[in-house]
Amino acid sequence: MDIDFVNYKFENGFVGVVTRTKFRLGIRHVQLLYMCLCAVVFGVLRGAAPVAVLALADRSRLNDTYIQVYDYNKSVQGTVMSSFLWGHALLLVPAQLARGALGGKLMISAALLVNGAIYVALPTIVNQGGWIALCNAQFVLGMTHAAAAPALRALLLAWLPPHERETFSPVVYGGIQLGTIVAFPVAGAISASALGWELVFYSLAMMTLSAAAVWALLTAGRPADHPAVGDKEKEFIDEALKCYKQKQLKTPWGQMLRSGATWGLAAAHVGCSVVVTFFLTEVPAYLVLAHGFTVKQGAMLSMLPFVAMWLTFLAVSPTVESIYKIGFVNYLVSNTRYRKIISTLGACGTVLGLWLVPLLGSQSSYLAVVLLCGTMASVAVQYVGFLSIYSDMSENYCGSLALATRAPAAAAAAAVPLVAGFVLRADQCDPLRWRVVFLTVAAAALAGQLLHVALARAQRQYWDNQDHRMKFTYYNDVNQMELDDLKVKIIPKKTEEKNEDDLLFI
Repeated sequence: MDIDFVNYKFENGFVGVVTRTKFRLGIRHVQLLYMCLCAVVFGVLRGAAPVAVLALADRSRLNDTYIQVYDYNKSVQGTVMSSFLWGHALLLVPAQLARGALGGKLMISAALLVNGAIYVALPTIVNQGGWIALCNAQFVLGMTHAAAAPALRALLLAWLPPHERETFSPVVYGGIQLGTIVAFPVAGAISASALGWELVFYSLAMMTLSAAAVWALLTAGRPADHPAVGDKEKEFIDEALKCYKQKQLKTPWGQMLRSGATWGLAAAHVGCSVVVTFFLTEVPAYLVLAHGFTVKQGAMLSMLPFVAMWLTFLAVSPTVESIYKIGFVNYLVSNTRYRKIISTLGACGTVLGLWLVPLLGSQSSYLAVVLLCGTMASVAVQYVGFLSIYSDMSENYCGSLALATRAPAAAAAAAVPLVAGFVLRADQCDPLRWRVVFLTVAAAALAGQLLHVALARAQRQYWDNQDHRMKFTYYNDVNQMELDDLKVKIIPKKTEEKNEDDLLFI
């Protein structure tokens, strides 16, 4: 056995368990590589689509490509991209709820196969059915992408003990961001070939179907179903998971959705999602149409803001948490105010960048790219400020709270290409129209942050403890984990804006 159990008496008098585990490589870590591969594939599909749609309507290539180029204005392009996002938003909640019944392997297998089949047929769909048929295909593709994150979560829960899950989960989820970053330059380079946008779709189909074959043949939904997992590793995983069982609680959706703090958190999520979606779907077109870059150059430069966002998040997130954990910050400000200050600093940088970029003319194109990178770096700081509030507000229903805020954020993001297309329409090179688009996105980001500052609370909420129950905690190495609920009364704390939970454990 690689796990030892030691009785330990905590200061409050309850006897818990401390686990000491030995980290050893096994088949579960090979499964992690396949999970990362699938996450990267989903990220590539998401990032390559805007470039392919832009290349599809690139009128500058009428005389140097073998394929047909369509005269789709920005309104049509926005409708196509919005179709994908509406499909994603529509199936976001059902996919999360179906995670337990369907299992992670089945959900990912189905999503990859559907994506591969549609991308194989997409050139024919466009050539025969036009942009309306393309919108329908994008809508279905968006629905499949809604299953990616819940399926990966189900697989992580099944394969990894919690002390490893905390370490490897960011690596798996980060694959989606990595795939998005890689997709921009690769899709831009492929679109510059003689086969243009059709080759982009065929390349995505080949990649997706290959990933589906690897996933279907070499992975399993849980360790018990994988023939290569030895008895020793199965025993280690089973015994570790037994010690971390959680009692299933009924989510208080009514109280959660009536809470102003929930909507304050959702407002911040909406503002950030609008900005990120704008950079994903509209910034490549802005660089091509307003600054005169080719599709290949615009796609390459569109990658840089996402790189800046990723690096900033990796650098700022541990720094912010370390500063707070040192203990001196809570003598100056409360937990809520500290996190709001961080998110507000990020929001100010975001709004300032979105205001300045459209003021630069085509003679300052590379300076505009630098400002775009700074804007996305500010979005990363804003994310750092409010993401930790989920766990601050709820220990028992953190996942449900995240789902409640992701749904309105996804719906708001789906409206971004529609609004941009409506404003630009046929005059898609007009700098004044682009300025209106940028300022509209900046206004959405500012409104979201103002609501967040007014309503959000980084304290445990009253609805988090159902039927006066609390979860008794113990520590696995340095990670705080949770045991079954104990019938222990709790004492409400009446003070607000303190660096403590709303409920004091006894």
